[in-house]
Amino acid sequence: LLDEYCSLISQLKKIRIHEEVSICRNADILGLTVTGAAKNRALLDILKPSIVIVEEAGEILESHLIASLPASCKHLVMIGDHLQLRPTMASYELLQSQPNCDMSLFERLVMGGVEFVRLNTQHRMDPRIAELITPTYPGLINHHSVLNRAPIPGLNRNVTFLNHDMAEESNLGNRSKSNLYEANMIIGFAELLL
Repeated sequence: LLDEYCSLISQLKKIRIHEEVSICRNADILGLTVTGAAKNRALLDILKPSIVIVEEAGEILESHLIASLPASCKHLVMIGDHLQLRPTMASYELLQSQPNCDMSLFERLVMGGVEFVRLNTQHRMDPRIAELITPTYPGLINHHSVLNRAPIPGLNRNVTFLNHDMAEESNLGNRSKSNLYEANMIIGFAELLL
């Protein structure tokens, strides 16, 4: 009885994959998370995508990206920023023993000298905020759309730093930190602006 049950489950999985394949073959673009791509490996093996585009590639562990790439991949396009957030590690102990195990494939390739293209014009920040990150992004250009923004009502400047001595709380099991004082300050600031 158990063997028959297992056989039926296996047949059902094959039917579902073939149903998904027929739906996906009508699509020009398939979108999956890295986890979704790893979980649907059988589907990707049948579809055989030759081009894979990875968004936020700087935040994906190298092992996760490699595990999710189908063997049919001939062209890998990685989009992201290797200078911002690194991938999140579930094991703080592993990170302590292997310092670069949280490096993405994207960062490893860029740091290894693989040619890449960097966008140099920013369209989001007030120029005074953008100025703070120019040591990390030399040559950053402000798009004309951010040059003459009106000041935020109720504030006399767009960049303000608040100095305080309230310590952060740490959780040794991971890299998370919290600061209730800062959280309450932000709530009060938001209420002021509303």
